[in-house]
Amino acid sequence: MIRPSGGGRRLTAHVEPGGPCIAAAERQPDGWWLVNGRTMSREHAGIALGAAVTVGAAGQHPHGTAQAPAGIPVAESSATGAEIIQ
Repeated sequence: MIRPSGGGRRLTAHVEPGGPCIAAAERQPDGWWLVNGRTMSREHAGIALGAAVTVGAAGQHPHGTAQAPAGIPVAESSATGAEIIQ
């Protein structure tokens, strides 16, 4: 969730409504937006904050659960590292 501030000079990214801010963009006097020390257009600032939300959401999984790489069901991942390298 990306929210603009009341004055419109700042955008904040939150994984969930009411949750902590995980990234922010600030509008500069010249009209560009500053995100992590880089200047970018409003459109690109929105994309960068959206990516931060996606990464933040992906990092939230129930504690104590294992995660398999995307696209590889746990039951089918039987190759050893040596077999993959060859």
